[in-house]
Amino acid sequence: MKDTLRNNNEIEILGKNGRLVTKETIRSGFSDEQKVFKIKGRVAKGKPTIIGSLKLTAAQNRKFLKAPNLKRNKSNNMLGLDSTLKMRKTGVDKDANNNIIAYSYDLIYTGKETTGKAKVLKYDLINNSSKIINKINGIDKIEVGKSLINSQGEKRKITIKGYPNTNFKLAINKVDFSVDNNNNYKIVDTFESSILKENVYNSTHNTHEKTIDIINGYLNKDGNFSFIQKFDKVTSLSRYNIRFYPSVVSRRFKPAGWFKGDRGWEDYYTKTFVQRINPTLTFRVTKTNSNYGINGGAVGVHTYDDLFTGSYRGNISARNSSTFTLTYVLQSSSAKTLSTSSGASGDDLSGTRGLPVFSNTDSSASDWTNSVSTTNGECHVDINNIAATGSGTTTYTLTLNVDIKNFGTRDTVMALDLDDVINVSA
Repeated sequence: MKDTLRNNNEIEILGKNGRLVTKETIRSGFSDEQKVFKIKGRVAKGKPTIIGSLKLTAAQNRKFLKAPNLKRNKSNNMLGLDSTLKMRKTGVDKDANNNIIAYSYDLIYTGKETTGKAKVLKYDLINNSSKIINKINGIDKIEVGKSLINSQGEKRKITIKGYPNTNFKLAINKVDFSVDNNNNYKIVDTFESSILKENVYNSTHNTHEKTIDIINGYLNKDGNFSFIQKFDKVTSLSRYNIRFYPSVVSRRFKPAGWFKGDRGWEDYYTKTFVQRINPTLTFRVTKTNSNYGINGGAVGVHTYDDLFTGSYRGNISARNSSTFTLTYVLQSSSAKTLSTSSGASGDDLSGTRGLPVFSNTDSSASDWTNSVSTTNGECHVDINNIAATGSGTTTYTLTLNVDIKNFGTRDTVMALDLDDVINVSA
């Protein structure tokens, strides 16, 4: 007699030697539904007797991790019943992946007393099955490290793990790009070239534009493949693409942080590495007049720089304040006096001579070059409280307060032409 249990396992109980098997369902459809099988017949007292057979089959796409067992119901002790029912395994069914999907048993009854409607011997069948997860052997993961590479260069271990002898392809390419200098350095084209060592790459990949050296390899008997990749020191922002093609992936493969679909590499997973330099910001003053020096410098030196180094898209540093004062002391080399210029100018950006004006939003309104962050590589600076003392004397001092909000992505020079600020007496 067959039936399906609440957990969808299938049970079949057959009587032997004339024993009758009946069944009923208690609380059908409820969470505590029970299937009750009854076996009726006669046996010799005290003699273990096979009274039937039981086959338990796991639900579809499920398996048994533990063999089912009979648990003696507490009511047997309350009724003073000493009779027993045991199972003796007669068979095991397995699927193609060696999962146990069915058990077969003989039911062996040993009667110690007469049982009947008033005194029913009860046992509970404990049977639990688990979902079958079909294992797919392949690449489990690729370890490439963090996406930021030290600007001074570094050596990095690349490791691929998974099932032995699984095939994969791997490329590590430097990305060169051309930019539009007149459009906020917008990237207009990219070019890739392999940086794999000659003793590492063993094949090529055609991107429809050029042929790139790659690794076409297999995991070893331990399911590993690794090598050391060298990244050279750089003096400007550099990018690299790691292209990875696994012939087959396991369920453990997690491509988070990787993307697919690049032209010429459609079947490859791609991750981009960046090698950034720490950008510098230079505040420069220039002049053409040889009658005075800047901050103690010779009169023949016409450029004076204050150089600051920060982090990529970062502030000056936690150790130094980003707000400070720049001071330019202009010393006449003779009796000539220095004073603040006045009047119109055809060559300065603000259109007037005199104390300089700074703007970080409008280049036409700023006496400093490269002052607008949207066109200078995201370097954002405020300059205010511009003042001068000593006008009309041989020592002229120009001071200004600077607030560096962001160093941006590349080196920046902000230059001020002192010829539009200072007038030298005749």
